[in-house]
Amino acid sequence: LTPSSFLSPSFSHHSHTTMAYDRYNFSDEEDNYLEDDLRGRASTDLHLCGKGLSEIPVAYLTQLYDPACILRLDLSNNLFHSIKELVYFKNLVSIDLSCNPISEVPAQLAECTNLRSFTAKSTYIEDLPNFFKNLTKLHTVNLSGSRIKVFPEVLLEMPSIKILYLGANELQYLPYSIGSMTNLELLYLGGNQLRDIPATIGELTKLNHLTLSGNRLETIPPTVAELQNLELLAIHDNEIRTLPPNIVKLQNLQQLSLRNNPLVNNFVHNYAFDPPMLKELAGRIVRRHHNLEFVPRCAIPSDLFKYLTSASQCVNPKCKGVYFEACIEHVKFVDFCGKYRVPLLQFLCSQTCARRASRDNMDDSSSSSDDDDNSLQAAPHNQPQRMQRVLIG
Repeated sequence: LTPSSFLSPSFSHHSHTTMAYDRYNFSDEEDNYLEDDLRGRASTDLHLCGKGLSEIPVAYLTQLYDPACILRLDLSNNLFHSIKELVYFKNLVSIDLSCNPISEVPAQLAECTNLRSFTAKSTYIEDLPNFFKNLTKLHTVNLSGSRIKVFPEVLLEMPSIKILYLGANELQYLPYSIGSMTNLELLYLGGNQLRDIPATIGELTKLNHLTLSGNRLETIPPTVAELQNLELLAIHDNEIRTLPPNIVKLQNLQQLSLRNNPLVNNFVHNYAFDPPMLKELAGRIVRRHHNLEFVPRCAIPSDLFKYLTSASQCVNPKCKGVYFEACIEHVKFVDFCGKYRVPLLQFLCSQTCARRASRDNMDDSSSSSDDDDNSLQAAPHNQPQRMQRVLIG
C-alpha cells in the first residue's frame, strides 16, 4: 500500500488486494538453509503462470525440473480444476494458485509442511481444509476475490498466521474468537458484507494494518483503540457516522482513510433515546449517592450487586451521573492528530447532558473555525502533526 494508491481516484478495495507490502517479505533462516541445500541440484522456482494449463506437463516433473527441489511454485492464471501433481512438490515454501477455476484447496498440500505462503486469489474456493492447521510454518494466506462466505474456522487454530487477505469475498460477520489470532500483523477484509466488527478485534495487539473498507459498517468498536501498533486504518466506503472517542489514543497511526462515509458530510444531530426503566432510575440514584465499596456484600443480593456495578460513567465532565442501558449517543467534534476536527461518538446519561454538551461543542467549534459542518474543520497549524495522512474525500 503506497501513498499514491490512497490518493488515486481509481484506487479501490479490489485493486488493493493484489498489492503486497514490502515489509512482509519474510525471510526465514530455515528457508535459506533449505534453498542452499537444493540450489546446486536445480532451480528452486517454477513459474507456469498464464500458460492455459489444466495439468502440469510431465516434462516439468521429469526432465526440466526436479519437483523435490522446487520451493516456489506459481500456477496462477491457468485452467486447473485440481492439481494432483502437487504430490511431487513436498518442499514448497510458497505456492500461488490465483485465477484458476479450482473450488477446493488441493489435498496434496497437506504434505507440504514447509509451506510459508499460500495464495489463491480469484478462485471458487469457499473454505479451507482442516489439514491447514498442520501447516505450522504458514504465515501468509491470501484468498482475496474468492467465494468465502464464512470465516474459515481452521485459521483460528493457526497461531503462525501473520498476514491474512480475505478481501472481495462474501463475509457477513467475523467470529468472536478472531481475538485468538494474536500474531496477526495485517488483516485485509475490504469488499465484504460486514455490518459489525466484534470487540475482540482489540486483542490483535500486533496488528499494524487493518482494512475494513467497502463493507456495511455503521461503527467500529472502541476496542480498536487497543491496537497500539496500528499504522494504517482503512474504513472508507462504509456507513460510518462517527468514530469512537478513544481512537485518538492510537499513537502510531500514520494513515487513516475515511472517504465515502456519512461522517464526512452528514453529521448526526437527532438522538434517539429510550426512557430508562424504573430499575435503572433506582440504580442511578443508588450509584449517585452511595459508594458500593463500603456496602457489605451480604446486605445486597448478588444479582443486584452485579447490576449496580455494571453502570457506565457519563462522559460529560459536568455530570456525576451514570447509566446502565438507557443512554444518549452524542457526537462531539475534536481535534484529531492536530490536523482535522472529526466527529467522535460519546455516550451521555440523559437528554439534559446532551443539550449541555451540544452547547459546549458549538462554543468550541465557533472558536476554531467558521466553516460549515459539512466539511471536516482544520485545526491550528501550530499543533503537533503525528498523522501523515487523513483521507476524507
